[in-house]
Amino acid sequence: MKTKTPEQVVRKIEPLLGGFANYYRGVCSKETYEYISHRLWWYLWRWAKRRHPNKDKKWVKDKYFRTEYKKGGKRDWRFYYEGKDRRGKRIVHNLYEGDSFWAKGRGLIGQKL
Repeated sequence: MKTKTPEQVVRKIEPLLGGFANYYRGVCSKETYEYISHRLWWYLWRWAKRRHPNKDKKWVKDKYFRTEYKKGGKRDWRFYYEGKDRRGKRIVHNLYEGDSFWAKGRGLIGQKL
């Protein structure tokens, strides 16, 4: 998995996240979603560090994770990567939508640059 691009990594884990969201959607499962969200962050962080073993942590964070500012304060460590849409235009992909991935049970939104 070390040689996979960010898009390939997200495409591999996105169906798993959708399955978790569908399975737990009918119950109150805040702790479960928090746990899955934490594990997802941990997997992405480990993947990014393995992909760039000679770079320091700050460089890895700046390349793959960004800080978002919301009404309630800043939210750090959001996984982003740049890619292209079907027409070849550059877009920034965000694994999370809204306040969290679980808000609508969806991932990967594209924002045009």
